[in-house]
Amino acid sequence: MNTIEKAIKYFNEPEAIRRCLNNSLRTADLEVPNIAIGAQTVKYQHIEFGDYTLGNYDRNNGYDANDIQLTWKEFTLTQDKGNKLMIDKMDDEEAMANGIVRLGNRFYDKVVHPTLDTYRLTKLAATPRSAVINMTLTADNILSSILAGKARLEDMKIDTNALLLYITPDAKALLKEAALKKGYWEHGHWNGVLDAEVDMFDKCKVIPVPAKYFGNADVQAILVHKDAAPAMIKYKEVEYFDKIPGYGKRRSEVDIGVYHDAFVYDELNRAVCLFIKSTTATKNVTYAGGDGAEGTAPTQAAVAPGAAITLKANAFTLTGKTFAGWTDGSNVYQAGDTYYVGNANATLTARWK
Repeated sequence: MNTIEKAIKYFNEPEAIRRCLNNSLRTADLEVPNIAIGAQTVKYQHIEFGDYTLGNYDRNNGYDANDIQLTWKEFTLTQDKGNKLMIDKMDDEEAMANGIVRLGNRFYDKVVHPTLDTYRLTKLAATPRSAVINMTLTADNILSSILAGKARLEDMKIDTNALLLYITPDAKALLKEAALKKGYWEHGHWNGVLDAEVDMFDKCKVIPVPAKYFGNADVQAILVHKDAAPAMIKYKEVEYFDKIPGYGKRRSEVDIGVYHDAFVYDELNRAVCLFIKSTTATKNVTYAGGDGAEGTAPTQAAVAPGAAITLKANAFTLTGKTFAGWTDGSNVYQAGDTYYVGNANATLTARWK
């Protein structure tokens, strides 16, 4: 009787694993050319006017004077991240790991890309004065809800020709089924990019992302203009070393790092629309006189995120000045305007001319 021991075959991590797992960078559309080289702080120019209505022309005195306020707003890059991977060449050979380059590539796919995506999308989900659709998305309401979010951006004068829709896979499945029936879903070229075809909903690029990437369990989707939230990378490296001092030629190393950050322009908070699950949580809207003004502040009852309110008439006075509207720190509104409450408490401060 023959006794034959079964053979054991070990093989490297199959390429099938890499092909099946989607570890691509989902937020690449937000990246901007490197404007942070040589500096940790990035500043951009912000211009405001004393009044946002046209004045009257007088033949004797000419045009009404309008104030100009030019300031600089700044972003500071805070995310300097990275790791070192080392492997002994004998261990590598005996374990058939096939080299430090392979390990470095796997690390970039499995760690770096998800880290960047999560940081950027968490920033978007925390945008304080974003538009909000406060509705748990279901098969019955998802189509109308996403369209309502796009309409909200249009109402706030956002160009909707280059929108990105980051959405959980479950919600994407519901949206695709509903959109196909109404003709809102297509697969093709987005925003003039001809080298790839993507899924689109009403011309918005659809990008499914794991729910945990939003950093907020209540967020189901984010609609954002691609230029409203710049993702900046100051420095990125994958540096391989084949000879480490003190180890002869026996050890290999790869240093992987990225110095980056992501922001939402203050003026473009309104270019972000969050779709959050129905919540009973409310936000406070308060009024302030600013600049030493006197008077009694109008009152506003707390409302749910995403609610539309009518801005109150001004009850403040400031000697030598006239009221020129309410500002939430990003935009100026007139009394009687519709104001959409965002994902945070809001203070509306009087502007004076």
